[in-house]
Amino acid sequence: MESRMNKAAAALLSCALILPFAAGVQAEPQFEKPDDAIAYRQSALKLLGAHFGGLAPVMRGRAPYDAARIQSEVAIIQTLAALPWKGFGEGTQGGNALPAVWQDSAKFREAAKTMQGNVAKLVEASRSGDFDTVRAAYG
Repeated sequence: MESRMNKAAAALLSCALILPFAAGVQAEPQFEKPDDAIAYRQSALKLLGAHFGGLAPVMRGRAPYDAARIQSEVAIIQTLAALPWKGFGEGTQGGNALPAVWQDSAKFREAAKTMQGNVAKLVEASRSGDFDTVRAAYG
């Protein structure tokens, strides 16, 4: 029994020592085939569109404004906004992506960065709880 407890204590200590280093590591998607990357980015963009679209009735005044719900939804959008770009690697041409994505990849990366910056502004606006501020950032 004591041996089992020593092993458990050693395992816990190992985890405690490794965890601070692992926390700084971010998992990156790995794609075995170009089609996997295409499916990944299309799925991420579809989810992003669905969540943005879910805000539309509220932003148009067709559904009631609930600041907490909007803030929660915007947090999801922020997470999703970081995902699709990892699926646009070299050799993953195709899907619904225009050839311009690869012909002018610097411009595409800049547009992605601008979009993520706009989402960050939406996050900040959602924290204010003010409908007009959120709606302006959503636009």
